[in-house]
Amino acid sequence: MITSLLKRPMAAVVAVLLWSGACLTAGWLANGWRLSADIVGMQYDHAKGVINAQRSERTAVLALLESERTTRERMEGLARDAKDETQTVAAAAGSMSLELDRLRVALRDSAAKQAAAVGAATAACGSGTQTIAAMVPAGVLNDMLRESAEAISILAEEVDLSNIGNKLCSGSYNLTREEQLKLKELLDQVK
Repeated sequence: MITSLLKRPMAAVVAVLLWSGACLTAGWLANGWRLSADIVGMQYDHAKGVINAQRSERTAVLALLESERTTRERMEGLARDAKDETQTVAAAAGSMSLELDRLRVALRDSAAKQAAAVGAATAACGSGTQTIAAMVPAGVLNDMLRESAEAISILAEEVDLSNIGNKLCSGSYNLTREEQLKLKELLDQVK
């Protein structure tokens, strides 16, 4: 067969071209099947990676939502605690006000008794100036007691409000710091 092709050079060229074309086509098809399998494997790996990334993202979002809910609940708890403490302080201030009123009444009664006793003693001695002198210290004492109670009441309210503000600020800072650390951990996990 080769000798007959050599006698006709054109036929030999055509035969070689046909044989080369058949080999090229066969190689092309075989390589296409192999590459097709590789492409399907890459598509599978890519889809698997996308699904894993979506799962990680969903887990991170759910963790952040849970963390936000926890933070909100803690802040509401701090606000409730502050409100309760404010009510306790208000009740204590009311109690102090009642005690102050009671002391004022007792001081007034004491001053009246002292004035009556000084008046009786003055009537017995015959001097009227001691009654006024005896009443002045009771009035001054009453004024001092009232002013001291008002100053203490104002200072107590300021101290209580400062303590409440301090607790809220510290609680808020601690919660924010915890959330930052959790967020950093989640981001590290996603990476």
